[in-house]
Amino acid sequence: MARDIERLSTKLRGFKGTISLHGVFQDLTIHSRDKKIRKVAKQRIFQNLEIAKALNAKYIVFHGNFNPLITHESYKQNWIEQNANFWLEVLSKYHITVLLENLWEPTPEVFRKLLLKVKSPRLKICFDIGHANIFSKVPLKEWITVLSKDIPYMHINDNKGDADNELIPGEGTIN
Repeated sequence: MARDIERLSTKLRGFKGTISLHGVFQDLTIHSRDKKIRKVAKQRIFQNLEIAKALNAKYIVFHGNFNPLITHESYKQNWIEQNANFWLEVLSKYHITVLLENLWEPTPEVFRKLLLKVKSPRLKICFDIGHANIFSKVPLKEWITVLSKDIPYMHINDNKGDADNELIPGEGTIN
């Protein structure tokens, strides 16, 4: 990994834009009730944070990984509590802005509650329009209205509402 970071640092030398990374996203359940799963998920995130630090990234994106199929209120509360505790720990150790990207979240509600609990200018949202088109139960406008002051970064892509095709805007069904 050190060689990869060195190679990337060399390529980025002289780059004047904003550096951002998309962190690992599959199978990361930092809110799992299983301690071993939480531990591995957190280790992977910390590895990504070290890479972002080495590359002087301003932003790092991680999926929220909220499972909307689990509808019990205790799941939602556990997700908010575990995420708040973890991201507060991260923000105390790293001077980077963490962006949580919507994926399966049906509404912006859990993100709003999490942001209110953490109260940090370095925990924000990466709004993925394509993901919202597929998985959201509310219009895109509601996401923007509820989270607008906390969305410094967006993934703008299109799809036909059935798969995460990441089409060029205008090639799918998003207005």
